[in-house]
Amino acid sequence: MKTNVKRSQTAVAEDPRFCTVPQAARATGVPEYKIRRAVKHGTIPSYGMLDRRRYVLVADIRAAMTAANASG
Repeated sequence: MKTNVKRSQTAVAEDPRFCTVPQAARATGVPEYKIRRAVKHGTIPSYGMLDRRRYVLVADIRAAMTAANASG
């Protein structure tokens, strides 16, 4: 018997693979527009693959959030 198990948001948050901006927003609880703005300003690196989507790492978003909180 096969079970259809969906990955939880916490699993995506701990996953080191690339996520789209909407996936990263769901995983971190940060609005999409704030992630896109940070990518545009270079605060969070983004990566382009063969399609037009931009991909980010959740770890990069968390690191940027930690750095912003530390700088006050």
